[in-house]
Amino acid sequence: MARKIKYLCLTAILLVILVSCASKAAEVGPVEEYVPGTKRWSGPYQRISMPSTQPVKDLGSADVTITVEAFTSEFKPNLIRIKQNQVVKLILKGTDDGDMPKISALREFSGHGFMVMGPYDIWITGLRSNVTREIVFKATEAGEFDFECVVFCGVNHYKMRGKLIVEPS
Repeated sequence: MARKIKYLCLTAILLVILVSCASKAAEVGPVEEYVPGTKRWSGPYQRISMPSTQPVKDLGSADVTITVEAFTSEFKPNLIRIKQNQVVKLILKGTDDGDMPKISALREFSGHGFMVMGPYDIWITGLRSNVTREIVFKATEAGEFDFECVVFCGVNHYKMRGKLIVEPS
């Protein structure tokens, strides 16, 4: 009985976090110059992902390529600096499956996620061990934009944050 109560409490906490993440994602507005990534289908922990909106025009080759690794408690690097108007290729690599399969009864787990808050339509899920996703976008707006893991992946999920700095050209 105690195990069942513990499972129900964990499930309730996960639902609150998922609703919170979903509401943050809804704040991201449309952008004209970005390339397809993957967006999470509604529903928790789904392995299925779908293409993001197609770019309005071909962006050409990337001016800069940056590899970001997703670990259980951090992104490496957690600070990304680029110049405004650069075409950026982000290579997102999963290095583990997060803690959730180990600490819960959830076996269907989508791995880590990655979302840049602000004007860029970047939302990736499914960053599990040995999974790589690529996103290409044009850094049209200067500023500092937070990024974070969008899938509750374990007890240190809150540490999976970083900053994208787009310096004015």
